[in-house]
Amino acid sequence: MEDVRYDIETRAELKRDIRLFTINYQGHSKTFDMPGWYPSSEECEATFTQNDLKVLTYYGTLKLRGSPKPHAGVLNLCSGHFG
Repeated sequence: MEDVRYDIETRAELKRDIRLFTINYQGHSKTFDMPGWYPSSEECEATFTQNDLKVLTYYGTLKLRGSPKPHAGVLNLCSGHFG
């Protein structure tokens, strides 16, 4: 796998990393490690591969116990909120 990628809009350098990501949905929240391609600053958003998004799907649909499955909402990857 490549060590560095570049954002297609800003040309900002993205590096492979794992960062904490929180989903908030109907009063429930779950924080987990989210793999992805992240910028070193706030100049652009992270980029996620299909395999990265499997982690999000797993935690978003299985780990928010006691709440309806969030697949009915739309995930804002910037804030980690369904709406």
